[in-house]
Amino acid sequence: MGVTLNFMAGHGTETTLTPETEDSHMRLAKVGRSGRLFSFAIGSISLVLIGISTAGLIRLRSALTYPEYSYGLSSRASSFINRSLLASSLFGLIAWGLSGWIRKRERRTAQSKFLPKATLATILSCVTLASGIVVINIWPEYRGLPKATGVAPNMGFGGYRVFENVNSISARWKVPEISSGSPNSFASTWIGAQSKNSPVQFIQIGTIENIDSSGAIYYEAFWADTATSYHPVNIMMIEAGDSIFVRMVRFNSGWMLTFQNFTTGISVPIQVPFGVGSDFSQGEWIQEDPPPSTSSPTDEPYPVMVPPTFQQLSINGSPPRLNLQNAQVLEAYGGQFFVPTSIHNDAFGFILPTGAVLEYLRLSWTFNSAQARYLYETQSWNSLSFSTRSREVNILKDAYLQFASGLMKGVWPKATEQHIAPTAQRSITISKDLTAWEKSGFPTSGSIYLKLKSDQDNNFVTIELRATLDLPPPN
Repeated sequence: MGVTLNFMAGHGTETTLTPETEDSHMRLAKVGRSGRLFSFAIGSISLVLIGISTAGLIRLRSALTYPEYSYGLSSRASSFINRSLLASSLFGLIAWGLSGWIRKRERRTAQSKFLPKATLATILSCVTLASGIVVINIWPEYRGLPKATGVAPNMGFGGYRVFENVNSISARWKVPEISSGSPNSFASTWIGAQSKNSPVQFIQIGTIENIDSSGAIYYEAFWADTATSYHPVNIMMIEAGDSIFVRMVRFNSGWMLTFQNFTTGISVPIQVPFGVGSDFSQGEWIQEDPPPSTSSPTDEPYPVMVPPTFQQLSINGSPPRLNLQNAQVLEAYGGQFFVPTSIHNDAFGFILPTGAVLEYLRLSWTFNSAQARYLYETQSWNSLSFSTRSREVNILKDAYLQFASGLMKGVWPKATEQHIAPTAQRSITISKDLTAWEKSGFPTSGSIYLKLKSDQDNNFVTIELRATLDLPPPN
C-alpha cells in the first residue's frame, strides 16, 4: 500500500512524491555521495602521484644539470622514477575506467557536479605519466646516462682488501707510465671503501691511466662513488711519474677526500656528502682493469705498463695488518696476470707469475671469463626461454669440465699435486649438478637447486690449492 505526499516545490509548483520517485531520489543521493567521495579520492591520490613523479623528474634533471656532483642515475633513483611513472599509469587507467562508470551511473547529476572534478584529476595523472614517458624515451641525455646496475667481471681487481670499519684510508704511489706502443687500453689505481649491506655503498679516489685509439696517452686524478654510478669525476690532469698521495676521511656529513700531488705541490680537498648512515666495512688498495660499462662480460684491454707500488698504506690512522687472505690477483683482459707481493714496510707491488703459477692462472682465467659471460647473458634469467637457459648452462658446464681437465693434465709442484684431484672433482660435481638442474627445469628452490648452490659456494679445496702456489683466494 503506497503513500502519496504532496508538497510545493519552487515557484509554487506542486510535486507529488511517490515511493518510486522517493527511491529514485535516494539512489541519486547515494550515487551523488559516492561521486563526491570518488572525486575527492581521485584528486588526492592524483596530487600525491604528481608530486612523486615530479620529484623523480627533478632528480633526473639534476643529474643532467650538475654531472660533477651527481652524474647519471643510481639504480635506486632510476627505480624511483620508473615506479612512480608506473603507478601513475596504472592509477590513470583505473581512474579513467571508474570515471566512465560514474558517467553512466550519475548521468546528469554526476556530469554537472562530480564527474568534471574526477575527470580533471584523472587527466592530470595521465599528463604526468605522459610527460615522464616523453622525457625518458626522447631525451637523449637520459638514455646516455650510465646506470649503477648490471653485471661485470670480478677478475679485474688486484691488490689488497681489509675487512674492518673504515673511518679513514690512505696510500701513496707514483703514477705508472704507459708504453707508447700500447694499444687502446685503460687502467686505474685507487683506494676505496665500501659497505657489505645492500644496496652496496662505495667511494674511491685515485688515478686513471689511459691510451686512446689515436695513441694519445693521458693521466687523470679522479673520484667516484655509488651516487655517480661509478662514473669517474675529474679532479685534475696529471703526468706519468707524479708522486701522489690520496686520503679518504669519513665525517658525520659524508667523506672528505684529498688528492695531493707532491711533484707539482698541488693539493685538492673534496667534500662529498655521501654514505651518511652506512657502515663502510671494507677498505681497498687496488690496481684495476675496469669494464667498459657497468654491465659487460669483459674488461677493457689493459695497457702495457709496469703496475704501481702502493706505499704508506694506512687504515684508521695505522698500518693495516694484511696477509695472503686479504690479497687479490689482477687477471686483466686477454690473460695478463699481476700478483700482489707480500706487505713489507707498509707497501706492496705486483709481480708477473711464471711456471706452475702462470699455468694455473691461465686455466682459472679461462674459466672465470666463461663464468662472467654466463652471468652477463643470464642477468635477465626470468625472461629467458628454456632453450636459451639450456644453451648458457651448457656453456658454463663445459667450462667446469675444461678447468678440471686442465688441472689433471698439468704439471704441478709436489705441494700442489695432492689438491689437484679434489679441485678437479669439485668442478666435475658442479657440472653434474648443472645437468640435473637443467633436467628438472631450472628450479630456484628444492634439493637439486640447493645442492648446486652448496657445491658452488664450497670452494675450500680451491683455496687450499691456490695457497700452495702462494696465490690468494679467488676474487
